[in-house]
Amino acid sequence: MKKGWRTLLIAIITALFGVVESFDWTNVITGENATWIITIIGVLFGFLRTKTDTALGDSK
Repeated sequence: MKKGWRTLLIAIITALFGVVESFDWTNVITGENATWIITIIGVLFGFLRTKTDTALGDSK
C-alpha cells in the first residue's frame, strides 16, 4: 500500500467540509427532495464500489 494516502484523504475531506459549510444548500435542495438525493448518492457510491477492484492507494 502506498504511503500518504490517508493524509491526503483527510486534507480533502477537511477542505470539502469548508465548502459544504459555506454553501447555502436551501436554495438548491428542498426538504422534501433531500431524502431522495441522499439515498441516490448512497446507492451510487455502493454501485461504484462494486465496480472497483483495487484498494485505495494501490498501484495495480
